This record gives sequence, C-alpha cells and structure tokens, in this order.
Amino acid sequence: MNATTAENGSSNSSDRTAIVAAWSVIGALILVANLFVFLIIVCRRGLHNPSNIILCSMFLSGAAITLLYILPGRVFTSWRADSIFMCSIIPSLALTSLTCYNLHICGVCLDKSVAIMSPFRHRTISTTRNAFILLFVIWFTAFAASFVPLFTYRPYTGERCVYLPRTTEGTRQDSIYQIVLFVTLVIVPMISTIILYSIIFFRINGDSSILLKSKYRGQKKLMAKNFKVARQMIVMVGIFTICWLPFFILLIVQQFYYVPLTRELYNIFRYIAFVYPIINPILVSFFTSSIRNEILRLCYKSRMAGRNDTAMYYEGTLRSGLSSRRYSASGASIKDTNNNYMSRNDTYLKPPSNQLH
Repeated sequence: MNATTAENGSSNSSDRTAIVAAWSVIGALILVANLFVFLIIVCRRGLHNPSNIILCSMFLSGAAITLLYILPGRVFTSWRADSIFMCSIIPSLALTSLTCYNLHICGVCLDKSVAIMSPFRHRTISTTRNAFILLFVIWFTAFAASFVPLFTYRPYTGERCVYLPRTTEGTRQDSIYQIVLFVTLVIVPMISTIILYSIIFFRINGDSSILLKSKYRGQKKLMAKNFKVARQMIVMVGIFTICWLPFFILLIVQQFYYVPLTRELYNIFRYIAFVYPIINPILVSFFTSSIRNEILRLCYKSRMAGRNDTAMYYEGTLRSGLSSRRYSASGASIKDTNNNYMSRNDTYLKPPSNQLH
C-alpha cells in the first residue's frame, strides 16, 4: 500500500511538473511575441499613429496575461499560499487580464470597421486624444469590473485570504459574478463584433459588384482595399472566436454543471484559448502592411549585417595571408610549383639572380 501511495505521489508530481512546464512555455511565447511587435511599433517613428497606439496597448494587455494570470496563477502557485495579499488579489488580476485583452480586440475591430465604412470620417475621429480616451475606458472598465468582489461581498481586511475558507454562499456569489462579468464584457462584445464584420463584409461584397462596372479606377481600388481589410479582420475575429468562445462558455457551464467531462473539456480549451495571444501578434503583423514591412526591413538589415561580418572576416583572413607572403629580410619568399616567387599583390616574379651587379 505504501508503494502504491508513493507511485501515485510520483505520478502526480510528474504531471504537475509537465503542467508547469507547458504554462511556462506558453507564458514565455506570449511575452516574446507581444513585446517584440510592441517594440517594433514604439521604436519606429513612422508607425506612430492612433490606430497603432491601440495596437500597442493590446500587445501590452497580451503581455499582462502572462504577468497577471499565468505566472502567479499557473506557474508560481506558492505565491498565493504564502501571502494573504496575493491570495486575495490574484483572481481579480487574472480576470482583469482576460477582460482587458478581449476589450482591446473589440476596440481594434471597431477602429478598423470605422476605417472601412467611413474612411474620411475615420481621419477626423481617429486622433491620438480619442485613442487614449478609448484605452482609458478599456483599462478602467477591466480593472473596475474585476475588483468588484474585493469591494462588495469579499472585502479585503488583511487578516486572511478573502477566498478562504470556501463557503457555499461565497461560491454561489462568485458564480453569479463571473457569469455577469463574462457575458457582459466578453461574450456580448465578441458576438457583436462578429455580427458587425459580417454586415460589413456582405455590404462590401454587394457594393463591389456595382463598382466593378464603374469607370472610376479610384473607387475600384478603394473598394478592393476595403474588401481585403474586411476579409482580414473576419479571419482574425474568427480565429479569436474559435480560440476563446468555447473556453468562456465552458467556464460558465461549470458554474452549474461540474462533472469530470466538463472539467477535461475546460482544461483542453483553456490551452487553446491561451495560444491565441501568441498567434494574434503574428496575424496583426502579417495583415498590417506597415508593421510587416518594418519587420522585413529589420530582418533584411540583420541578414546584411551578418553578411558584412562574414565578408570582413574573410577580408581580414586574406590580408593576414597576404602579409605572411612578404619577403623576409634575407630576401626569401614563397615559391610556387613553377619555382616562381609571389609578391604581395599576387604577381609572379622570376627567381632572384645570385650574380653581383
């Protein structure tokens, strides 16, 4: 019996190690992908515009998923057990990162939809001031909504963790709160975004058949560009929905129907959901021509720098080889197979005569 217990403990320990390793890899990839594109936009002055400001904030919220959810909640779980403050605040920070990221996705889609439907109006609306106002609303809403439990039914006193001990009444209140939070700030905005882009796509598709008969090339070019942007955003929103919607639905279902099947499905779709913050910066960079061009230019420069370093290395090797071929003080030099002597510039000289002049 002791051997069986030890074997079960070893199995649980190995499973725990594998789970921590998986979350560590996911968190690291999220940080690298989001911060890389963020730094590209920040460091290149030509990319500084209101739309990219929203993208920068979105990438920061993606990095916050690692810092506020994955690291304290899935990797370094001892933080919650060792600190009353961390135990009380980590669940609220995790909810903040998830809702904030979802609201940023919806904000980016809203900005793109205005640019597609009213490009001239978008130039007047899309200003730096309005972009910062939108971002303030997103971040404030995410923080305020996520910290509701600490100011209402789970007040923080500093004496104990607000989530311990677990009671039936507290669990019921948590279930109601999470359902209201995810429905209002995640599912409804997500579905609204899908409906909005479906309307835009069908509208542009209908107008394109009319404009194809138009004689104005400018209108055809603008419609083709808008159709392309709408198609790209539908792809991004579709992937976002496929990754996140099952996770949030199962999160709500578990509040009422908690069985091993729903728990296993929830764990699977949770990994799929947290892969999206890795994919999203890649999709944004690929579909946004200005960011894509900057990344390609950076890769080209680093490749050329590598070639220059290699060329300088071979040039230095060649120079050192040529310098070793100089005549010594005794007049000796390097012979080739034809008994000729090489000079510094690789020209062949006849053997020196031993006669005195």
